[in-house]
Amino acid sequence: MAEWAFDANIVSDLYKDAFGFRPSEGFWTDWIDSSNDEKQSIWDFLISALKASIAAEKEIEVQNVSSFEGRIKEAFLTGMFTRAEAIQAVLEALNLPDYSLMYGSESVCFELGLPLSYKTEFDPIVAKMQQN
Repeated sequence: MAEWAFDANIVSDLYKDAFGFRPSEGFWTDWIDSSNDEKQSIWDFLISALKASIAAEKEIEVQNVSSFEGRIKEAFLTGMFTRAEAIQAVLEALNLPDYSLMYGSESVCFELGLPLSYKTEFDPIVAKMQQN
């Protein structure tokens, strides 16, 4: 008897993580009609798709960090004296939606596609911008 690694309880979540949306009715029809071996093949495909999605997201994040850091360097060239001042100038120039500032640094990181490692650095700057 073969062992299968798929989990029918989370296949919908796996699909959503891989493609950004829940599976269609057609997917479910195919899933239900599939043998366990076929379900394992579908599962393996979804795992591969998820890995590709994660790699693509990481590449986009790397590009976003590079772009943001480039903007900070440009701000220094205009006379900003500290990194915090340069970051604030960049964030102000981006004209972020009010809700991004309202929800704080995590929201700003999300809006800019930056990793949450920027949150600590953004916290005092975003708090200051919220007061204005």
